[in-house]
Amino acid sequence: MSRLRADGLTLAYDQRVVAEGLGVEIPDGSFTVIVGPNACGKSTLLRALARLLRPKEGTVFLDGEPILSLHGKEVARRLGMLPQSPITPEGITVADLVARGRYPYQGLLKQWSRDDERAVAGAMDAVGVTDLAGRVVDELSGGQRQRVWLALVLAQRTPIMLLDEPTTFLDIAHQIEVLDLCSRLHEEGRTLVAVLHDLNHACRYATHLVAMRGGEVIAQGRPEEVVTAELVERVFGLPCQVIEDPESGTPLVVPVDRRRSYAVAGGPGSQG
Repeated sequence: MSRLRADGLTLAYDQRVVAEGLGVEIPDGSFTVIVGPNACGKSTLLRALARLLRPKEGTVFLDGEPILSLHGKEVARRLGMLPQSPITPEGITVADLVARGRYPYQGLLKQWSRDDERAVAGAMDAVGVTDLAGRVVDELSGGQRQRVWLALVLAQRTPIMLLDEPTTFLDIAHQIEVLDLCSRLHEEGRTLVAVLHDLNHACRYATHLVAMRGGEVIAQGRPEEVVTAELVERVFGLPCQVIEDPESGTPLVVPVDRRRSYAVAGGPGSQG
């Protein structure tokens, strides 16, 4: 049984139900990516897995225990969460922000330690922001800020990391930079769960894919097993071809050229 799973979830914001009877199991040691159209419940599911949203029905289990039965700091020592568009405290430096990742290990009888120092320094080194330690976070570029937030989660030293749209608002170069970093963290032994909008990025980096639509899990498994033209059209409403990515060998979704299809069908400008 996997360390993180959910059974029979009904998820809602006030009276607006987002998902009913939702179940998912995160394979241990996987890089799981959740994909689907806007407002399908991806981020809502991730928030429930992180104990940030209490289900109306159903249970999220962490290490076989209902996650809501665990103390908050205990959860934070097992599971780290990078929310979508995190809010940076005004004027905080990179080192001070990353140090907040050690909060789950602090207490009345346990103050800042050498182990905390090593965790923070190691996290900053792992994501390449050590030289930014004294900089104010708000002064950094979008890609740099995202790496700093990843360092904060990394400093928690949790075996499971949840990432809600970690590439949002980043240009293509910074998107690949962040995803390459996530892939390296996964290769070092962590279980990662991320929400991504770009299906081709999901196919390239994920070892396990969860496709959602309308609050339901439509398919899950290895990208090469589940990503087909039929699935993409069913989930996203997008006619396409699925070919092999020449770089990675993973599925590559190529949308149908609607202009060409229109011309072939005899629209204005077509021949014959």
